Parts: sequence; structure tokens; C-alpha cells
Amino acid sequence: MCGWVYFKSIPLALLQFFLWPHLMCAQLPERLERCLPYPSLAQEISAMSERTDPSQEPSPKTKRTIISVKFGPETQLPQSLRTQIVRSIRHEQFYYDSESDWLEELQEVGIKGLLQDSGYFRPKVNADAHVIGGTHRNKRYALTLHIDEGRQYRLGDISFVSVNDDAALAFPASELQEHIRLTRGELFNASKIRNGVEELTRLYGTKGYIDMVPIPEIQNEEDDGPINLVMRLDQGKPYRVGKVEFLGLNEKMQNELTPKLKPGDVFNKNLVDQIIKRNKPLLPPDASWDDVSVQRNTKDGTVDILFDFRVRFDFRTCSMPEH
Repeated sequence: MCGWVYFKSIPLALLQFFLWPHLMCAQLPERLERCLPYPSLAQEISAMSERTDPSQEPSPKTKRTIISVKFGPETQLPQSLRTQIVRSIRHEQFYYDSESDWLEELQEVGIKGLLQDSGYFRPKVNADAHVIGGTHRNKRYALTLHIDEGRQYRLGDISFVSVNDDAALAFPASELQEHIRLTRGELFNASKIRNGVEELTRLYGTKGYIDMVPIPEIQNEEDDGPINLVMRLDQGKPYRVGKVEFLGLNEKMQNELTPKLKPGDVFNKNLVDQIIKRNKPLLPPDASWDDVSVQRNTKDGTVDILFDFRVRFDFRTCSMPEH
């Protein structure tokens, strides 16, 4: 049985006295800190700093539910899109103290976002909200939407350029284009552009460019023409694998892990995901990116990777979990 079992007979205050100096000098990994049978000094300090006078605590936020939606006479949207807007926001619930905050979210995200995914890139939206029932903490609203949708835009050309004139693109433009799920002539869709930005970030991560930042730039010199998209890529530098360390796994288990991260190889961030996903029988049940630390060495262009899979001790049963 693990030596931790003998702590059961030690008074809690005395146990804390012995361990606090260590905790003050080094921060425990999150996996181990969560298993402590008592709060660490850092946790207690944090809790104390968060305590406030009960009389000063904020009251519960008001729940606001949209019951009905209608459109102002100036709105010229097709009926199919009106129906889509109503379905997306009717019975939606918002939790804000401020009346203006939830209406702003509704206008900017719930309505403008949907319009910009349908080609209406520059809409103007104003929502009037009227209370029609409920209680002080659970209000029900009727909305009137005043929408100037503007013109419906289509996509023109897509181009990719490096922000550093001296650095060539790490991937051919044709390959980068495949990750923007829009083609010339399609209705402009803001969500597809955002998804494309995320895909480009993952793609660059496979070749060690973990600091790459894509900056989409919208160009529309003629108001009645299509929208051209220029993707400016701040590629940064490619990183290679430096030191790889595993905690909580014996040598045999480490050798069984697939795929392998070898010092000197180009750092492929996707391989870290694969190590966690493909080796579930060898790892703790809750293994995730929270157990991985990636430390950059910008001078050498390397990253040191620490996998901390040290298993939690179960203080309720005074035993280590089966593995």
C-alpha cells in the first residue's frame, strides 16, 4: 500500500505544516493539486482574496426569454431568412444585469452574425424589446427587429501573402485555398472564413509554425462588386522538438506510446493530440492537453514537451486507482 496511507493518522493541521513549505516553493501540477485532501496555501490565499462582505455580493442575474419576434416595415429580407432568424432567437435565454448588454449580444451575434453568414456583410440592426410578462428575475419579451440588411455580397478572389516580404509561404497557395471552404461567386459567409482561419492555424502547426497568426483583410473597392479576401500570414519561425519528458509512466509504457515525438524532428502539434487520443488504455482516464506543457526556446527554435500523467491518489480509499 502506498506510503500516503500513513497520513491518515496525522492531524490535518500538522500535515499541512509539513507540506506547506514545499507548496510555497513550487506549484503542484494541476492533476496533483486537485487530489489534495485539504486546500494548499496558494488555494487558501486565492479563496481569501475572493471573499467579500455578503451584503456586497451581487444579486442573481435576471433571466430574459424571447417569446415573440416581428420585423419592422423597413426590413426587406426574404421570408426564408426571416424564418431562420426567428427560429434562432425565439425562446433564447439571456442572463445579464444590464438591459443593454443582452440586447447588444442579440444584435451583434444572434442577428448580425446570421446575416453575415448569408452574404449581408454590412447590415444595420436595431432590436426593440418590450416586457410582456414574467417576474423580476424571469422576464419575458416581445421583440421588434428593425433591419437594414444592405446589399448581399459574394466572394471574389482569395489570396495569401506573408507579412514578411523576405519569407516565402510555407505551403503553396493552392493548398492554403483548400482550407477556406468558399469559392469565387459564392455568397460571402463570415463563419466559413473564421473556420478557415482555424484550419490554417492547425495546418501550420503540423510543420512547427506554432506562432503563426492569420490576419484576414477584406477588400471591396467597388461597393457593388464582390468581396476580395486577402489572408496575411504572420508565419513566425518553425520549431523542432527539444526535450520530451513523461511523468507518471514507466519506461515500458512510454515505449508503447504511438506516435513518437523525437528530439530534432519538426514539432507537429497534432502528434500531441494523437498521443492523448490513441493511447487511452495506457493513460489516466482524464488525460488531456491540461497535462501537457510546451516550453518554447525561441533562440534555438525548439520546444521542450512535458507530459505529466502522474495519477491522483484516492484519499477516500487510501489507494492508487487501478491502471
